[in-house]
Amino acid sequence: MHLNFSPVVIHEGWQEAYDALFQQHEVNLRWHPQAEALLWRPELQEAKVSQGGGANVRYRTGMKGRLVEEFLRLLARRMPYCRVRYAF
Repeated sequence: MHLNFSPVVIHEGWQEAYDALFQQHEVNLRWHPQAEALLWRPELQEAKVSQGGGANVRYRTGMKGRLVEEFLRLLARRMPYCRVRYAF
């Protein structure tokens, strides 16, 4: 999963607000310690090496397009005003 934090909204107290947001990861891990292991789905994903040499995970060939279409349909149904610039 990728989450884009842009634009970063600067306002009085923004550091505390983002700090609280970033702490949610630890809360989620305590609530469900196996959560990150559940994100790895070898039947859907495969390892890859990026152009920069980093190790990444991607959806298996042919699956990404179908999943993006499904995601965009769901988003359009629930949030038609939300524009997608880049989808996984």
